[in-house]
Amino acid sequence: MLPVRAVVSLGGLADLRRERALIKANCGRDTPELAGEPGPGRPDVYADTNAAELLPNGSHTILVTGELDTISPPRIAHDFAERARQAGDSAEVVILPGASHYDEVATSSHAWPLVLGAIERALEHASGKASPAGAAAVSPTAR
Repeated sequence: MLPVRAVVSLGGLADLRRERALIKANCGRDTPELAGEPGPGRPDVYADTNAAELLPNGSHTILVTGELDTISPPRIAHDFAERARQAGDSAEVVILPGASHYDEVATSSHAWPLVLGAIERALEHASGKASPAGAAAVSPTAR
């Protein structure tokens, strides 16, 4: 099995169980549409699908979200990062000032340089070349 040393979440909903009402309200989808239906061999669909329940996973997670994101608000990134740290993993949050949910993935967005910086830090971490200096690229509102 290939280890995953770093993850970059762009406006991700990293806790499907805890945020199922938000997902339903914002995306119009029930959890089974995302995680599958429960069944005899899989009674809890969150157990193997929900990132928050797969901690610790041994990776460094960078959660990137827009300050104005209403689909996956900054609170969700902070909640997951705290849960990951409590489980023994490392995590950081990058809040994109003035950005919405779609600015996180648009290379033409004013926020893209911060997204690119997060991706570059994740690649450095995965290659074992991460340095504390990389943290300087995190937005001022990240913590």
